[in-house]
Parts: sequence; structure tokens; C-alpha cells
Amino acid sequence: MTYKSFFTHTFVIVLTFHSYSNLISSQLPTTFPLPQYTHEQALSKATIVQIEKQEERFDACYTYAVTHHLGIIGKAPQLLKISASVDLVRGLNVLGNYYQKIDLPYKDSLIVYKNQQNQEPTHFGIVKTIGKTLNECIIISKWGLDESIVAHKLFEIPTTYGTQVSFFTLKPEYQNNRSLFLTNLQTQISQSAHIKKAITITQVMFLNIANGKNITHETNQHFNSQENICFKAFYLLKACMGLSINTFRATTKETVLMLATKRNDLDMIELFLLMGADKNKKDINGNTALMIAKKNNFFDAVKLLT
Repeated sequence: MTYKSFFTHTFVIVLTFHSYSNLISSQLPTTFPLPQYTHEQALSKATIVQIEKQEERFDACYTYAVTHHLGIIGKAPQLLKISASVDLVRGLNVLGNYYQKIDLPYKDSLIVYKNQQNQEPTHFGIVKTIGKTLNECIIISKWGLDESIVAHKLFEIPTTYGTQVSFFTLKPEYQNNRSLFLTNLQTQISQSAHIKKAITITQVMFLNIANGKNITHETNQHFNSQENICFKAFYLLKACMGLSINTFRATTKETVLMLATKRNDLDMIELFLLMGADKNKKDINGNTALMIAKKNNFFDAVKLLT
């Protein structure tokens, strides 16, 4: 079962080559007019360096970049209970609280692409290697919710990521103390009423989808346009890292895996298992998902759950 096409985005960018090796900070260019690239064109120039595992749930580019600096790639869903990547950008202001701007990039620094008109960050990446010119810098980044992590030249990226770039490094107190970075960020997250509310709403949506309901989102029209509820479940898991794959009904202790099993939804069962669902969880009556499948003679479900 493939979900990649659901999240393929078409992107364009206008940027240009600039030599920076002899520039002082006041001379460093901030706007780069260049040829436009579609998603396919930019991807053809990039190199895929990693394929995201389903259970890693990197979400979008900023979450990937921040979890890289935190050293928790692969553990983010357990350690960062955020409702969306935008929480890191806006509500938690990770860039302002934990990073400082620098004039020139160096290895492992954070790169931020911005839209010139509103100065909103549009894309984030990590500098892997430094070149003789800005464009020869190799960046590692994640394009949207696509599962590929790619290496690309600084300006050879897709979409409307904007026409400006800035470089950041962790503040001195966090550079050699990533655990302090993580602890402080987790404290911020736990104190955010907005994040708690957003996750609670998402949990209700997730349970309804697992129960077979084709629900809609108040504001996300892209989500609403999808007819396949399995894709909607996948979207919620990818976009909301604070959403547990083992979300359960408070009254019956039925997990989303159990709810999908009760409906014999093989695609959803497979998806939840791929994303790390615990098939040994028990409901209030002591039933596991496998026991539910056996009781209902759902033989294909039994094979998936065995």
C-alpha cells in the first residue's frame, strides 16, 4: 500500500548563484532570483539519502531539522508531543528561543528559506557540506510530508519556498547540551494549552476515522478533499506528532487498531501496524486486536495481526 503520492507537492523557487567566500556580512546577499523548478525537476537534481520509516513520523521539514539537532531522529513522536510542525515555528518560537542568526553557513547549521513578501519561514534544512559558492553548499532537507530525505544544492529546491535564505546555529548554551534543549522544549510543549487542545481534537478525529467515519476538518480543505479515510488517518499521524498510534477510547479502552479490526478494514490495520501500533494492547474486556479478528472470523486480518 502506497501513500507517497498523497503527499507529493509541486514546488517552485526563484534563487541564484552567489560567491560568498570573500563577502563580509553586510555584503551577503539575501535575495536570489533564479530559474524556477518544479518538484520533479528539483528532485531529479537531488539525491535521496534516506527514506523515512513509517513509524518515524518526521512530519515536515522543520520537525526533521529540529529533531536532527536534538539528536532524536526516530524518537520524535515519543519525545515531542506537538500538534503540528507549525507549533515549532510559531507557538513555541523554537527559532528565536534556541537559535541565533549567523552571517555565513557552516556544517550542521540550520538554513531557513523565507518568502520575501511576508518574511514567513517556508522551508528548513541542515547544511551538510560547504562549497566555494553558496549554491555549492549541500543541504539535507525534507520536502513536505514526502518520505524522502534529500541532499541538494542550496538553491536547487522546489516550490514557493521563497527568495531569501538565512543561516542559524544553536545558541551557545545548547550547542554542547542537547539534552537541555530537549528538556526546555518539552517543558514549553507541556505548558501550551493550545497544543493540548489541538491534540485532543485530533484524537477525536482519529478515533472517528478508525471507526469508519469519513470526517472533515474545520479548516484543512486538502484533508477534506480526500475520499479515502485510510489516507486521512495517515495524514493525521504524519502531521500531528503528539497523536499516539495507540490512541484509545476512554470508555472501552479500544485502540484505533481494534476499531479498524472490528470493521475488518485491512488497509487501515496494515497502516497502523506499519506505523508502530501495539497489537498486544487489550480493551476493557481483555481482548486484543487479534482476538477480535479471530472471534469474527476475519481470516485476512488474523494473518496481518499474527
